[in-house]
Amino acid sequence: MGRCIVDDGGEEPSDEMIAQMRDYCLQTTKRRKPKEPSTLKHITSLLPKVEVAGPGASYNPPVAMYESYINGIVDEEIKAEKVESKLEKSLKLAPGQTYISKSEKMAEESAGLFDNEKQSTEAEDGAANRSDEAENAKKSTMRRRTRKERRVEALEKQKKLIDEEYKSVKSAEQAVFAVKKINKEISEELTQVNEKAKLRRKQKWTKKLLGTQQLGRGKFKPEEQPFLMTDELTGSLRELKPQGNILMDRLKSLQKRNMLPVPGEEGRVKSKLKKKLKIKETERRSHKEVTLGSRVI
Repeated sequence: MGRCIVDDGGEEPSDEMIAQMRDYCLQTTKRRKPKEPSTLKHITSLLPKVEVAGPGASYNPPVAMYESYINGIVDEEIKAEKVESKLEKSLKLAPGQTYISKSEKMAEESAGLFDNEKQSTEAEDGAANRSDEAENAKKSTMRRRTRKERRVEALEKQKKLIDEEYKSVKSAEQAVFAVKKINKEISEELTQVNEKAKLRRKQKWTKKLLGTQQLGRGKFKPEEQPFLMTDELTGSLRELKPQGNILMDRLKSLQKRNMLPVPGEEGRVKSKLKKKLKIKETERRSHKEVTLGSRVI
């Protein structure tokens, strides 16, 4: 183990100088570990790095395992075909229907714009006349209230305000005695909120670490599982027909474990730069001042 020799000039070193000397000694003798980056211990996914195929994918599998393995692949294919057929049916027109043309669309949009102008004006005039008649009838039927009626109405209004104020004071007094109950309810609600927040956080991290995130423009599609037909099962590794692609399997594994982005079907359209740049001509003020009779210094 190396030693650091420092000449302090015969003076007593300060605490700051001792700390600097200690740091320098640890760095030169390689006894201090470098600072680890924050991304060193970052976990992208908890999925297995290598997915082992089931026993039904073996070169000499048991009959039951082979049938279950093939049935799973067949079920996935049937689901994919159902999705495609459903999409085709949704986009397909019903019998007797046709796509609308531009002229038909224009005729449908402009229908009734110029024919019913007179009818609309007449209907508006009739509605205005009816509203005026109703207002006049209402004014004729209205009756002025007497002084006694107004005084009774004011007293009732004042009594209503007093009752409302009394009720508010009474409810405030009752709330003082219910402080313990309210505090208990609030604490229970807070504990429930914290538990739900912890559960949501846990579910979020579980979904993030056990799922596949969309890092690129494309959507992740799992690789098709390799399989052998019954006549291709030889029972010998020498006569086995290879299935799948190792490089594609590794690429799909990295994409599934959020270590590589999935590129989109159509790449990003890059803006093309002009090969030739335009030359900009400017005239400086000092150059403008130079005339035929001026003298160069």
